[in-house]
Amino acid sequence: MALATYSDLQSSIAAWLHRSDLTSVIPDFITIAEKRIAGDLVARLMDTVVTISTVATQDYIPAPSDLLNIRSITVKSSPNQVLDYLTPDQFNTQYIYADAGTPRAYTVIGTNIYLAPIPDDIYSVEVSYQASIPALSLSGTNWLMTNYPHVYLFASLCASVMYTKDTSAIPAWEQAYKEAIESVNANDWYSGSTMVIRTDVRK
Repeated sequence: MALATYSDLQSSIAAWLHRSDLTSVIPDFITIAEKRIAGDLVARLMDTVVTISTVATQDYIPAPSDLLNIRSITVKSSPNQVLDYLTPDQFNTQYIYADAGTPRAYTVIGTNIYLAPIPDDIYSVEVSYQASIPALSLSGTNWLMTNYPHVYLFASLCASVMYTKDTSAIPAWEQAYKEAIESVNANDWYSGSTMVIRTDVRK
């Protein structure tokens, strides 16, 4: 059976469970699986870059809606300025009376990335970050489904147990899921130290 799309995954889950009466709840298994995967996955293919323009005298830029984890933030100038991350408390203490200028530091509060000093002009800010994985129910497929469909399959099978009450296969499914996640995370080559914050703006 092909396993490349949301529809394929639903069919495969039913086949693996040997059940034809779960059509209405299999999407729930997948949703639960996606939440679990989001907490376990730290993979290179999640990395993306966007460029956001500042507004002069405005002290923040909107965080990307799919932001999970910031790798780095750079003001594109001559020379480029890689920003330091500060906790909100450090940020407010160190820059409470800062003059406007080229940003040198940032923090994240809610759905905004705050910059200091406050931009005195329009700057192009490059945000390198880990992005959340689009829900299969909306996208139909994504890079994880295309490259690692077994991650979704075994996570969904694990999620099914609370509904089906069939616990006999759960040790094998849990082990298969663990190995699948580890195989994806093993491809993460990033070893730098810039990234120091994980946000919840994906909600």
